[in-house]
Amino acid sequence: MRVERVLAVLSMVVLLSGAPVVAAADVDEAERIARGLVEKGPVHIDPAYADDVSGRTIQEIERLILESGLPIRVLAIPLGVEGEGHWRGDAERLVADVHGWIGDDGHYLLLEKNRLVGIDYVGELREPFGHAYYAARVAEEDFYTSLSLDDRLWGAVDYAVYSDPEELYEEMRLHEQEEASPPEPPAPVDDTSTMTRGPWIGVGAGAVGLSLLAGGLLYRSRRRTLVPPSHASFDNAAHTRHEVLAERAERESVEVGERIARARVRGEVGLTFLERALERRGAARTILEGAGTEPATEDLVGALVLLDMAEDALVRARGVRPPDAPAPRHCYADPLHGIDTIETDWRRLGGDETLRVPLCSSCVESVRERRRPDSLYVEHEGERVPYHEVPAERSLWSATGYGALADDLVERIRRGEHRTRR
Repeated sequence: MRVERVLAVLSMVVLLSGAPVVAAADVDEAERIARGLVEKGPVHIDPAYADDVSGRTIQEIERLILESGLPIRVLAIPLGVEGEGHWRGDAERLVADVHGWIGDDGHYLLLEKNRLVGIDYVGELREPFGHAYYAARVAEEDFYTSLSLDDRLWGAVDYAVYSDPEELYEEMRLHEQEEASPPEPPAPVDDTSTMTRGPWIGVGAGAVGLSLLAGGLLYRSRRRTLVPPSHASFDNAAHTRHEVLAERAERESVEVGERIARARVRGEVGLTFLERALERRGAARTILEGAGTEPATEDLVGALVLLDMAEDALVRARGVRPPDAPAPRHCYADPLHGIDTIETDWRRLGGDETLRVPLCSSCVESVRERRRPDSLYVEHEGERVPYHEVPAERSLWSATGYGALADDLVERIRRGEHRTRR
């Protein structure tokens, strides 16, 4: 009976993962890089880039990382074109393999001469938006200039150690949107005034600059203060976020399938959790594939939550996490805030009902100060509202809080509730 079960699980692995065989050379190289990051320091420079990054720069950014106290790790590695060389040019695979040897939390900056990728992990679980992700999005403007790899490396780390790279990113986006907006028509001339408008324009610009400085938005580089960069490649924030989430969900779905295919488990407990990993990954694929239509933003978030749940089951199957350890829970207000949460009593503004839900530290602070947390907004009846304010009968995600209010998320998806609750 057990042999039949093992064969059935293995068949599911092959069908669901579609994972290619991992080259032994990649595994060996990942272990070598990971050992260097742990034993020598948080910066790995491939020999191919030895002449492009000075020893002094390496020392400076290692000091900067250590002073920040953040688990930032820097990899400057030429991956080449997709399909060739180590990891077939796949930055996500490289970081996943390296992080698999290290564990714990990690913010990874992967640099090549023509690109910068930021990837974040909380333990063994992938975090969609973290220090490295936002630092890379802000610093990528440098990759459209003639800065050397040495300068780009310095700049990327400088953004990553900032206390809130997301704040820098939002400032950049706001600046881009303002630049993209059509200019306001000139105000009519006030003939009763003898003062020219020119000086007041300068005063206004100065006030804006002072407010940025007061907010601490300083780029601590050797070279310049932070000016939010702009380039025409971004659309509006909602559209861009949807694209980022869609790309990330597809990529993580493949990666989780590959890790399941590579997993080595022992005993009935390991086999049970491997089955759960497969079921959760399968539910994520159901959401992403839908009924032939493009998933909405809230569905993409649901798929990412399910993939995190699959990762949790997988690390238990491998024996990395005890089988009876509490399951990580995503922030109820916005699951993209991650799984570093605290069970908190939340009474919504203007309401009498109190919910005990997991919230991230930022949302906990908002609730305690009687402010509205930064929630995930979705489209409902022509308006943008927090997802949890959509009637439960109309939204699977509102009904379950992305798993924060109910433990049967996978079973509900199997029953098709993600399609019927609309």
